[in-house]
Amino acid sequence: MAASHAENADLLYGAACAFGTLGVIILLRVQLVEASSFVELAYHPFSNLDQAMDEIKRATNDITVDYVDRILFGRSNGVVSPN
Repeated sequence: MAASHAENADLLYGAACAFGTLGVIILLRVQLVEASSFVELAYHPFSNLDQAMDEIKRATNDITVDYVDRILFGRSNGVVSPN
């Protein structure tokens, strides 16, 4: 099954960070984009999911943010990294 922005887009987005729960990817074709010369990393800690969601919403609405990552250390703590 193929997945792209135009074909099976829900599968493409759902497979990101699924850690194998949607199946095993046996062939992957990646289209690379040039990265900036410098990448700034910022980590915003949170102690509950409401704080995390607020930061994710803020970052996704910021046109200067290229991508958003999050790391969970437990049920109630982690970091959001808008970059």
